[in-house]
Amino acid sequence: MQPTERMLKFAQTYNLKLVDTGTEKIAAGKFGEIADVDDPDGSLRLRILPASRAAKVDKALRIRFRLAEAGGLRLKTKSDAESIWYFDPSNETESRLVFKISGVRSRARRVLSPERREQMAAVLAAARLKRQSAITPAV
Repeated sequence: MQPTERMLKFAQTYNLKLVDTGTEKIAAGKFGEIADVDDPDGSLRLRILPASRAAKVDKALRIRFRLAEAGGLRLKTKSDAESIWYFDPSNETESRLVFKISGVRSRARRVLSPERREQMAAVLAAARLKRQSAITPAV
């Protein structure tokens, strides 16, 4: 399944890895996930729900609920410690708050200079040559 244009743009902006659940593409975190909503105002959805259930996790979810409430996110539903919130993906403050709440992490961006790229290629080539010579028996 292809991600919606809105979710794809959000993932590219913040360099997020999208996971295919079969019904939608989400950005998954430790305490929740970010997904798209077919909402005309352009909102995305934050679901606060952990993979494992324990009293300690419920406490963490309740703390995240209060953070979302204080941060100005729009509450959609609440069920015990789990909740669903809407947020504006174009608002950087809300987006950063959503990352903090859900535990979704951006992937590292590595921009290499051409000189550094050549150095790394040379090191890799030398390592491959050394490994190949160690594998091949001397005749």
